[in-house]
Amino acid sequence: MVNKDRLVNEFLALVKIEGLSKQEGKVAKYLSGILDSMGIEYYVDQVGDIIGGETGNMIASIPATDTKFPALLFSSHMDTVGPATGINPIMDGDIIRSDGTTILGADDKSGIAAILECLRVLAENKLPHGHINIVFDVAEEIGLLGAKHLDYSKLKAKMAFVLDNSDIDKITNRAPSANRMTYEIRGVERHAGMEPEKGISAIEVASQAIAAMKLGRLDHETTANIGTIEGGRATNIVANYVKITAEARSHDEAKLSAQSDHMKQCFLDQIEKFTKVVDGKTITPTFLEDRHHDFAVMHVAESSPTYQLAKRAGAKIGIHLTPKTAGGGTDGNIYNLNGIETVVIGTGMTNAHTVKECIKIQDMVDCTRLLLAIIAESEQFGN
Repeated sequence: MVNKDRLVNEFLALVKIEGLSKQEGKVAKYLSGILDSMGIEYYVDQVGDIIGGETGNMIASIPATDTKFPALLFSSHMDTVGPATGINPIMDGDIIRSDGTTILGADDKSGIAAILECLRVLAENKLPHGHINIVFDVAEEIGLLGAKHLDYSKLKAKMAFVLDNSDIDKITNRAPSANRMTYEIRGVERHAGMEPEKGISAIEVASQAIAAMKLGRLDHETTANIGTIEGGRATNIVANYVKITAEARSHDEAKLSAQSDHMKQCFLDQIEKFTKVVDGKTITPTFLEDRHHDFAVMHVAESSPTYQLAKRAGAKIGIHLTPKTAGGGTDGNIYNLNGIETVVIGTGMTNAHTVKECIKIQDMVDCTRLLLAIIAESEQFGN
């Protein structure tokens, strides 16, 4: 039933539309035309105004044709990372890839294309289904902002499937919690050649603190990373300011808290170490931390209805789906936090966030087949 050529053409059209985070306006306009042509009701929320973006989330609803089926939610995000100007998709047999100068945008426009093809097949074949919610959200790539500001009271579904993964044969049911941190260190500036001993280099303080940190893969469920460092004004000035951004992730909230505290303590230890007396006065660097909890852990049991529905649907079309533990967060973290049991399924996207990004056409076809099977099998899970 899946029209492969139509699916591919839709995907190619979507990836050619640039849509960085907070700049998804052209993507939303294109999707509005598609949904209008299909007679599907939708609205655009006010999230764009809240986050300073061009558009908000697009939320579509397809009324149930059979009340024996439960309400379901399918979701993919509209935004991409860069470089994304002038995307030129290359057809290479069964593979669509970027031309090597930009990303492809399969993350996550392959998910959007699969959802649209699924809706077309449903309508063309008059297949029975329950109420279907569709969410095409914004600003996922910069902190799941669209999902965080979504009005969940307007969604009927309590079972959701986010299309935002690579492996077509995996169900992501576990994803970590994360903290984002910004650190600021202020030192004491002096001429670097004339009286460096009277200054305190913020860069040196930061360097010593970072060198003392446990970073990278800490255990099977915890990671930490320093992302950016900026500061200093010139080589002949003892740097008086440094700003550092960092993150920590874990599937265990206690470990996440402990790692975040450890990173902070490394800075505090150096603040004490670099405090000194100059010309009879005590000078000390200062430290400021801004820490926020980016998203909560996602742990969906393999025995849960949503996981079992996806697994049963996969078996129906010959795909043996197995559980996957992710290292990154998705909209699924936020949907689960808001009471919608959610798992993440794959579209086949490969090398996402790189100029080597590509996707197999057959994987997109199979992803669409899986969506249709999920809808068909959902009757067994009641309304």
